[in-house]
Amino acid sequence: MPAVDIPIWRAEAMRQPSKSKLMRAISEKYSAPKNDVGAMLYAIFDDFTMDDLIYIWKWDMERAGVGISDERIDILLVHLQSCVANNS
Repeated sequence: MPAVDIPIWRAEAMRQPSKSKLMRAISEKYSAPKNDVGAMLYAIFDDFTMDDLIYIWKWDMERAGVGISDERIDILLVHLQSCVANNS
C-alpha cells in the first residue's frame, strides 16, 4: 500500500465498522494475501498489536470453513475503531 493511500484507508475504517469487510476491500484493491493485509492494517491503526496480526493470519479469508470467521474477526478487532478516531 502506498503511503499516500493510508489516510484514505483510515477514513474508510471510520466509515466501515466491519474489519473483515475493510480487509477484503484492501485485499481486492492491492491483490494482497491476508499476511500483506495484516501489514497494511499495521500502517492504518496506531494500536495494532501482534495479537491482531495473529488473528489475521488465522482468518478464513478464503471462506473455506477453516480458521477465524468474518464475524469473529470483527469481534476480535473491534478495538481498532477507536485507534483510528485518535488519528483524526
